[in-house]
Amino acid sequence: MSERGAVSVTLVLDGVYYTQAFALAEAAKAADAVFSKWQEFVRDTNERIDSLSGDASREDEVHDLCVELDRHWQSFDGAAGKLVQLTAATHILCGSALEAHINMRAEEKLSTKEFNEFDKLTLAGKWLFYPTLISAGRFDPGRAPFQ
Repeated sequence: MSERGAVSVTLVLDGVYYTQAFALAEAAKAADAVFSKWQEFVRDTNERIDSLSGDASREDEVHDLCVELDRHWQSFDGAAGKLVQLTAATHILCGSALEAHINMRAEEKLSTKEFNEFDKLTLAGKWLFYPTLISAGRFDPGRAPFQ
């Protein structure tokens, strides 16, 4: 602590990104359950409409089902949007966690000039190059976990 009582905090970005990605992945699971419910509703309603279509005596039922489908479309669309948003954010944060981690490790081992060149590589390039650089083996880009 300094004289003024300030506290110094260092964030470890790879951990921050990972923690946030994990939290969003859990939220995405819940969003997927909601989306699945609406997806089933839309599929079932469309099947009912298809089964009644062509029968003039059931025209009113088809109309009512179409109105019901339209009335719930916003809920379906919102559930889909939330799932896509959470899934995309999870993937972005996972990539950020991987890049922050490899950058932290490389920065410990490389000179500033070497690291500046390393940092220009793509994320995949970094993970292919760095293990070889520190004699830790290598990833096969055609196999898990690299894929």
